[in-house]
Amino acid sequence: MDALIKPRRIVKIIGLVTTGFFLVIALGLFWTGEHVAAACFLPFVLLGVALLVAYKRQYVLIKEQALVIGYVLKETQQVRYEEIRCLLMVPLSNKVELVLVGKRYERLLELDMMYDNLDALFVAMERHDIDILDFGEMVESGQNVSKYLPALSVVARNYYQTVCNETETMEDLRKDRDAKDYEGTKRILKIIGWGLILADAVGFLIGGKTMVAVFTAVILVSYSIYLWYYPYIYMELTTKKGQALALQMPFMGAGIAVLLSLFVTNVWGYDFGVFVKYMVFFMAVLLLPFIVKSFRTEAPQSFGRKLSVVFATFMMAFTITMPINYLLTFDKSTHESTVIIDKDIDTSGKTTDYYVYGMWRGEKTEFPVTSSEYDEIEVGDAQRICIKKSLLGFEYYGVHE
Repeated sequence: MDALIKPRRIVKIIGLVTTGFFLVIALGLFWTGEHVAAACFLPFVLLGVALLVAYKRQYVLIKEQALVIGYVLKETQQVRYEEIRCLLMVPLSNKVELVLVGKRYERLLELDMMYDNLDALFVAMERHDIDILDFGEMVESGQNVSKYLPALSVVARNYYQTVCNETETMEDLRKDRDAKDYEGTKRILKIIGWGLILADAVGFLIGGKTMVAVFTAVILVSYSIYLWYYPYIYMELTTKKGQALALQMPFMGAGIAVLLSLFVTNVWGYDFGVFVKYMVFFMAVLLLPFIVKSFRTEAPQSFGRKLSVVFATFMMAFTITMPINYLLTFDKSTHESTVIIDKDIDTSGKTTDYYVYGMWRGEKTEFPVTSSEYDEIEVGDAQRICIKKSLLGFEYYGVHE
């Protein structure tokens, strides 16, 4: 009896919701004249449409002598069982892909768990004596899987490249374990991790300049730990061998410090162009030791992992640029006067930000304030601009009565 495999109904629901939701937003923005913003939402509309088309056109009809495969963009294809080499199960971090591999190791079909009636495909493979292989187990056991790579999706190939690099790195680490007390190091890293979280809490309770110094120190100490143990320390591990052998990065303290630093340093105004120059400088300083360590290590390092470190240094540099300049400010503040000409509340982000505006140095300038200051300051009030300059020459400012 024929069996039909097609996308689950949830795919249709997600497609309808995505298309409708983002189409309404795009049309609303277009109607109000925000054409660029409206264009930014069009890809999401197209994504929803693609899901609806996939729900309608994608299917696998299992017949006695062949599989009839319906594609989104290609013509319907009939694949006879003798043309199939194997059904490849490809476990990824959060899903399993099913790849039908042809005799020339080409990809005939790719499915995932968003399809109904997948059991019928396994039954058909077993009935026609077609091998069902677990790609993840093949990689873990050290088998040569290179001939199957052309059949994998780009995502799967990149994922297993990371797995292979991690496996090789763990093998190097296993050989080195007798020479170094890695179990003791794991315990020390756990203690340091909890210590950094405690430091965040103490700094938050103390407040003021001490708090900013503690948050900055936690971020830099965490990064130093990562550099010291790289490449044997990971934020997240893919393989079971890696989970058993590798060092786990104590990142929670740094994560808390980053979030709190972004909140507490948002009370000052500055020239964003100048800020970016300082941020690039700090990013270069953070990246330099990683580049040196990366070139000196012989363990395999995936491009994705290197890229993640570059992104992490960008986030750290963005976070610590203002705190470091604040901590390196020793001269007395200078003051100028302005009259408030406007007020504004920004609710576009995850937090609510408050601003007042005044004429300063020949142009309308935005001054960040707290919610209580926003309520107290009225348009027409005279305010003093408090101007500070760090030891590095970075100028920032705020307003007060």
